[in-house]
Amino acid sequence: MNYPQKINLNDLACAAHVSPYHFHRIFRAQTGVSPKEYLDRIRVEKSLNRLNSVRGESITTVALDCGFSSSSRYAKVFRQIIGTSPRKFLNDSKKRQVYPSVLGYPDLLKNEIGEKDYPVSYHSEKERKILYLRVGGIHPIQIMGGWIRLMSLGGRKGLVSQNAERVALVWDNPDFLERSLVRYDVAFTLDSFPEDTGILSKRILPGGTYSRITFSGRARDMEIFFRWVYGVWLPLSGRELADAPAFRLYHSSPLEHVEGFFRFDFCLPLLN
Repeated sequence: MNYPQKINLNDLACAAHVSPYHFHRIFRAQTGVSPKEYLDRIRVEKSLNRLNSVRGESITTVALDCGFSSSSRYAKVFRQIIGTSPRKFLNDSKKRQVYPSVLGYPDLLKNEIGEKDYPVSYHSEKERKILYLRVGGIHPIQIMGGWIRLMSLGGRKGLVSQNAERVALVWDNPDFLERSLVRYDVAFTLDSFPEDTGILSKRILPGGTYSRITFSGRARDMEIFFRWVYGVWLPLSGRELADAPAFRLYHSSPLEHVEGFFRFDFCLPLLN
């Protein structure tokens, strides 16, 4: 990853073979934020893992290693995104227990959430082309509204085939950000991209080796599920994550399931 390096708009535009002006406009249209804001979010999220995982490391060291020019700029950006200072976050014992797996203590999390177990299988996944719609926040009502709007837009354009898969991607950690700020994409797969996608955006999910971990339950059960995935299963599995987005393959929503459950496979990209 290049996020710790000094990156400017001209470098990004040159890599994309467009002018800085057009790169900035296209990037903001696709992500909703400027390239600088996007890079700041990546750096802050990487720093959160460092603050949680390495005891005794100074905030200045973390700031510089994650690409910030100074600890004061890091503190300013951190507060804008997280809503508190790095020092307060570091001293907040509740947040330091969000992902005990990062600290290397999966047994502690097992004791906290109980003896949970979910079906896990391994697959060689194909590359997937998706059209997606970004939902503002992760409240269940917002997400369901996003799905209804996505399928309505795709259906009117004749883009949703009978074999289309429903995919969701979450780009931020809701334990660290306000839920209204979490970027959540709802999407469907298709064989090829049309020329006109309207307000829907394009993305390609890379193929490769993935684990599929099956969830079936209510929205309130998802927090324990994801804590088990990252806090128990992943550190004990001996597997390493690849540099690709994880995604959910939805099989049913509460409106479709007889017991009102969400049912999906959580697909994690793996190196080995």
